[in-house]
Amino acid sequence: MNSKTDIVTVLVTELKDLSKNLINYKGEKAKRKVFRKVCDDVYQKIDNQITITNVRNMIEHFMSDQSLKTKELIKGIIKSVDYGNFPKRVKIIEALDNFDKRHQTITDQTLEQFELNELISLERFNNFVRYVPSPSRLFNKLMCFISKYDFEYEDYTFIDVGSGMGRSLLLASHHPFEKIIGIEISEYLNGIAYQNINKYDSINQKCVNIETICCDALNFNFPEKNTVYYFYAPFPDHMESHFFRRLIDFTSETNNKFILIFLESSLPDIPGSELFRLRSSINFEDFVEISSLRYNAKIYTRDNIKF
Repeated sequence: MNSKTDIVTVLVTELKDLSKNLINYKGEKAKRKVFRKVCDDVYQKIDNQITITNVRNMIEHFMSDQSLKTKELIKGIIKSVDYGNFPKRVKIIEALDNFDKRHQTITDQTLEQFELNELISLERFNNFVRYVPSPSRLFNKLMCFISKYDFEYEDYTFIDVGSGMGRSLLLASHHPFEKIIGIEISEYLNGIAYQNINKYDSINQKCVNIETICCDALNFNFPEKNTVYYFYAPFPDHMESHFFRRLIDFTSETNNKFILIFLESSLPDIPGSELFRLRSSINFEDFVEISSLRYNAKIYTRDNIKF
């Protein structure tokens, strides 16, 4: 199996088929035995040993919950990896948008944590989400939105939290930010971002001061700079609060200006903070011929920024 998206497709298909047929097996012992057999068959179809280990560990993690019956176990695994037609629609839009072909970069893949070509801990699997590239046109529209605030690009650092393969860093470089920083926990994705940055060549590029940092965003040291933070759903819901509480605490101790751009994030803590004000709530539809995706974006600014 060479295509990484096939891993999810095969796993989900096999488990859905098994779920329908469980009625043919009597008792949990028999059901669990056939479940293991199906999983072993899936492992045999994967040609990357690291990916096999990641998928096996993910499934063993679910199996460690002894309270789950086999049908509930299957349902939990499918729910954690199956996003329906979303990856397919992203793939269609990416192919027609043609960002990578135009710039000779690699940013258009959609990858689960366990699909990355690196060993993934259970903590990573539970606390971090799949990689999806930022939609190019929507990102450019968001950059236009913030230009109407009390804002000069040269006075701000741009930070993408969960920068993946670096798509948003490259797009941000079309604006004259003082500096551009990407934060990414995956060494594999961060390495690809580094290569993309080094090979990126665009007549629109106005900032070449770009840095990618491989670290857990929860341990990131916020710079004492005016900053634009960009979030394209980098955390699962239960982890977002940890990051934003740290950001709010940091904000309360500095006079720097902050602009927060959220694309498809649930935003715990920020709406209730007295330090930030909601400036814009925008609904986008990224539509290319036969496929479309709807997005919601919110832009908050520090209360010391004029509007």
